[in-house]
Amino acid sequence: MPLIGAVDAVARWNARTQLVELKTAKRRWSDDAVDYDLQPTAYRMGVCSQGLDDVDLRLVVVTKSARPDVQVERLRRGPDDEHDLLSTAASVVRAVQAGLDHPVRSWACKTCEFSGVCR
Repeated sequence: MPLIGAVDAVARWNARTQLVELKTAKRRWSDDAVDYDLQPTAYRMGVCSQGLDDVDLRLVVVTKSARPDVQVERLRRGPDDEHDLLSTAASVVRAVQAGLDHPVRSWACKTCEFSGVCR
């Protein structure tokens, strides 16, 4: 099953290829949020499949608060992270095929057409 997405930016900096993920948030991301986010792992796997094997991952979070800030994190992702992503994705696909779902509560629940059934 294909995984479709779009990388925010790929840039060259100091002779290195940088894959940059841009986010906005109410506050800075916690260490756990940075470490366990699956999206950069998926992007890394995608660019590696296109021949860009040696890339640096960066997360740039711009906070939208009274005192805006920019958080820049260098991300480390490796084979264990890729295995975790693939295991999680396979689990979700199996659950969906079995008629189960994985509700994820978020801001989108307010306007989701399935909110009544989901709760």
